[in-house]
Amino acid sequence: MPHLLRLTDENFDEKGDQRQLFGLSIAAKRYALYTTKCEQPYCSHRNCVTIVDPKAHGLIFLAPDERREKGLPRWWWELWRFLLGLEFKQIIEPHSNWLVAAGRVINANTATDEVSQPPWIALPAMMKMRISTPHYLEQMKGKATPFGFVLHPRTREKLKLTLLTPFSKNRKNWAYSLCINTHDGKPYRLDELSPSDIITLGDVVCGYLQHPEIKSLSPDGEKCKPDTRGLLRRMVIKAGLQHCIGKEISRFVQGKGDFIENIDDECIHYDGGRVTANENLRAEISARGIRETTKETGFDRKTIRGVLKGKKMKASTLAKVVIGLREESGDVRKLEANPAGITRKKGALELEAND
Repeated sequence: MPHLLRLTDENFDEKGDQRQLFGLSIAAKRYALYTTKCEQPYCSHRNCVTIVDPKAHGLIFLAPDERREKGLPRWWWELWRFLLGLEFKQIIEPHSNWLVAAGRVINANTATDEVSQPPWIALPAMMKMRISTPHYLEQMKGKATPFGFVLHPRTREKLKLTLLTPFSKNRKNWAYSLCINTHDGKPYRLDELSPSDIITLGDVVCGYLQHPEIKSLSPDGEKCKPDTRGLLRRMVIKAGLQHCIGKEISRFVQGKGDFIENIDDECIHYDGGRVTANENLRAEISARGIRETTKETGFDRKTIRGVLKGKKMKASTLAKVVIGLREESGDVRKLEANPAGITRKKGALELEAND
């Protein structure tokens, strides 16, 4: 299907000949393209896989290394060699059981490393961030400057700690960092905490591999799970109420649960003012009659009369009226989003926002 696909530089080898590419995709921006000497999509051969185009969306805040390879951070290539090794292992040995212990991925039965692992995998997961508030600056007690960088070690939620430590490029000493808890100003040393309470890069990377894709359905039409594999299906959405959301997100304020999931699943909501029904919706209600509309939507007559009179009300109320009418007629139609959040369109589903 050449009219749907385009070739990029990755599709050609050093001689300019087109080559067979394979890919492992965890999500839309989490994938790697690779080739194999055996020309099979997966194998257990040593030094058979060559990474062509690695992506590390969601992990750039946890950079374990500053060295570069082919113009990209070196750890991106190491990350995907490791992830591909784990994935191939699970395909070839589907009953293999592995776990993360002391920052390393080991075989639960033999207690040995599951595959060749990056040298940085046991490091604490340190998130680089800026000092952007007077509170955090005060807690650092002169060990940081305004808008300067500090490191935020990740710990288990049960500890209820939000730790900061001065920025350091000496990654070998990260595990011994002296930190300040921003909640009460008390000092903590990472090496004095239980190793099981410190989130390592190995924990983050394994969570990265098991992150379910939330924007698509699994091959069987259900929601994707951590172990979902195969060609994903499109998700059909029957829209009701729309929310204006922003792309901005506070990755430091989250600081709980799984870091990778939080990046995708939490966002800022911008709620608009009250709305009024447009002429098409009012005409449809008039045609059905107030009694019939109350039966189909579950609202009382006072609310329906308010809709007919163009009374301002919550967007959620009007959305429920619209959905009730469409479900009754078996015609739930999709809403077309407006980036400005001023109108919600499609015939009788249009709701005009009022500030």
